[in-house]
Amino acid sequence: MTAIAAAVTAVALIAPTAPTDVDPLDVISPGLLIAAEPFEDTGTTADDEHAMLTQRIHVERLESLGTSRTIRERRLAEKHPRHRAVVEAGRQSAADRYAARVARAEAARARRLAAEEAARAAARKAAEQEHAAPVPSRGSAARSATTVLPVSGYRLTARFGQSGSRWARDHTGLDFAAPTGTKVRAPQACEVTFAGSAGAYGNKVECDTGSVEFWFAHLSRFDVSVGDDMDTGELIGRVGATGNVTGPHLHFEVHPNGGGPVDPDHWLTSKGVRP
Repeated sequence: MTAIAAAVTAVALIAPTAPTDVDPLDVISPGLLIAAEPFEDTGTTADDEHAMLTQRIHVERLESLGTSRTIRERRLAEKHPRHRAVVEAGRQSAADRYAARVARAEAARARRLAAEEAARAAARKAAEQEHAAPVPSRGSAARSATTVLPVSGYRLTARFGQSGSRWARDHTGLDFAAPTGTKVRAPQACEVTFAGSAGAYGNKVECDTGSVEFWFAHLSRFDVSVGDDMDTGELIGRVGATGNVTGPHLHFEVHPNGGGPVDPDHWLTSKGVRP
């Protein structure tokens, strides 16, 4: 029984917190009980048997601790995949949200750049069209196709071809008698080619449409200068009595293609305007 007593003593030393009313033999594992059976007399001393028993108990305790660690690790292993899946899902969700924000920002930037480029293209096109648009040449009558009388509130006092002592030859124009200062207007769009004193014509303006030339004589005032581009009805000057006259009036002549004068009455009538 020496071996049994040694085993009991070892158990008491290793597990001192066990209740006192428990038989020390109850806390010994079956393996220890087997090991604690009487040894055959092989020449082993009691001290050797005690050391062997103590080592066996220590090994079993370590195995028990290892089993508990294995269970804990297994549980952690079971929990970690789920936790890892949640973490990975969260990371993926955050990455997706960031990618979506980046995509929206890029799309907005692309739309803004496209709008700016469209605005620039429209501006360039407008500038090109404005630059390429034909500019009406002075005296081209391109700005207006209408025709108006050169004065209003008048009285005809001399017609084309009329003869008299007042003229060196037959009358070359149409005389519109009107008070001094009455406005004289361009019958059609034209370019001013002359504005100045012209002997018997007094103050005279010549204006060219490109196909016909108008002469305005005996003016009291000029409202244009050479090179001015006039539209239909724009102010040329004012009725006066300069040059060879007997009273204030406008002497108006029409010269097709810069040639000799024609009857202004017939020309105006052909344009839908009757003096």
